[in-house]
Amino acid sequence: MPQYRSMFLSLVALLASPTTSIGPPTSQVLKTDVAIIGGGAGGGSCSVASQRYGPEHCADRAGRHPRWQCGQLHAPGSDKSMDFGVFSFIDYAGASALFKRLNVSTAPPARVRAPTKYVDFTTGKPVPGYVSPPSAAAKAAMEKYAALCEKYEDMIVPGYWHFPAGDAIPADLLLRFGDFVTRHGIEDAVPQIYAATGFGIGRQADELTLTVMQGFGAQMARSMLGRQGGFIAASHRNQDVYDAMAREIGDESILYGTRAVRSVRTPANGVILTAKNQKTGKETIIHAGKLLMAIRPVGEEVMRPFDLDPRERSIFSKFEYVHEWATLVRHPSLVAGNTSVDNFPGAVAPSNYLETPRVPFLDKFELQDNTAGGLESRVFRSLVIGTKDFDYADAKGLLQTSLDRLIVNDILPSTTSEKQPLEVVALSDHGPMHLRVSAQEHRDGFMQKLYALQGHRSTWWTGAAFSSHFQTIIWEFNEVLLPEMLKGN
Repeated sequence: MPQYRSMFLSLVALLASPTTSIGPPTSQVLKTDVAIIGGGAGGGSCSVASQRYGPEHCADRAGRHPRWQCGQLHAPGSDKSMDFGVFSFIDYAGASALFKRLNVSTAPPARVRAPTKYVDFTTGKPVPGYVSPPSAAAKAAMEKYAALCEKYEDMIVPGYWHFPAGDAIPADLLLRFGDFVTRHGIEDAVPQIYAATGFGIGRQADELTLTVMQGFGAQMARSMLGRQGGFIAASHRNQDVYDAMAREIGDESILYGTRAVRSVRTPANGVILTAKNQKTGKETIIHAGKLLMAIRPVGEEVMRPFDLDPRERSIFSKFEYVHEWATLVRHPSLVAGNTSVDNFPGAVAPSNYLETPRVPFLDKFELQDNTAGGLESRVFRSLVIGTKDFDYADAKGLLQTSLDRLIVNDILPSTTSEKQPLEVVALSDHGPMHLRVSAQEHRDGFMQKLYALQGHRSTWWTGAAFSSHFQTIIWEFNEVLLPEMLKGN
């Protein structure tokens, strides 16, 4: 069996880190067969999977774990923690086997929703008369939706290798989702779709059905119906799987806390990559036969070090997306209210299920069970959905103004501390989410052009732009991609 050396750079960790240099930087030069950029689900799992091909590893240890975007709050002075980003994993393809290989025990997911109020956060006023679909009707609609998704499942997951172009694309997939829902009479499934993943898309009724199925496809529908399992780490700390990945890869194989600053990518002679440690300023020059990009290829600052050519720029510039933040917040009025508050536009009543908030918005203030988290005071979870240029200040401002409206309109009780600013206890920047293009771009062969970039200039791609935002689907995508990438070594 051929021996492959791989180098894993935790780019995700350093995107959130300031660039500081302590003392004069020094350089080292390393050689590797594959350099992996990205510290998330795509990069980590691909590096773990590559070990089956007999990897040798190069090293630069900086003593820091990557930030895996799991979204977890650790209670000070306690061994307890609370997940607020990734709640569970769909048991898709080899996901269970990966957990077993990593020696991470699993358990069934269990989330109990607190009683909730329905409020239009743009006005702060309640939504009277909203009626959820009867459970039997919701199940029947979800069954129908699942069957529709399954017709197109092999076109969408775990990748788009079999996605058609032009007139061969099924008409359903390029319909506005609102039109698709009414055509098939599945309105009663929409609240579950929205509550599970649809909020992250934005106003889902106006997006393509393909975009919605990428976020809530056959595997999610089967899960809602009890036909496909899911799990969490038995420790109730989903970060455990990513910590186990880091151990499996080995500190000697990861450049912690580094950021790619320059690269030269060639068609035939591999890649020369310069990475800079954000704490020490030390540069590492990496000569790699191939580069695996496990980050979403959007954002000028993120992509600048990789010297995109006109072909790559043209394709990636087509992507539209939202920016998503997972947060845990606390405020005396929220604690005194002791209930969840969901953001529904007034027009949803009594049963206009396709009515959802417009971007930017937050989905709710959801009361969390602190018994697992070990926190002294109750916290509330919110997901903030913003435009592509949304930043932390925008997200925090939207949280505060939404809270203020709820207090002014007596949805939440006034307290002696109501003027106290909302406390952001924890925040996880999920970055660009639900990358999509227009129906016309799909007809013009966008997926085929995107996938033709695999191997272009010695560079390969994984992650949500080429697969799905579901981590276990990305893991399976890597199982297909990796042998293709390593051919010819």
